Amino acid sequence: MDLEKVINLFQSKHTAQLSDRHAAAIKQLCSDKLGGSATAADADGIKIGFFYKDLPQVAQVLDFCR
Repeated sequence: MDLEKVINLFQSKHTAQLSDRHAAAIKQLCSDKLGGSATAADADGIKIGFFYKDLPQVAQVLDFCR
């Protein structure tokens, strides 16, 4: 799950009211970024986190959560 997909879930007229789906997407996004998935980047236990350039999108997702 990436930030753009999560933002689209909140903004799409078809999924804007599906709060359970929003919560699941945010949970998946955080799990992926904090080493919850078995990708090559975090295979050694490296926690990736969010890149500095992604902070405006992270802030947008957090605003949606209010």
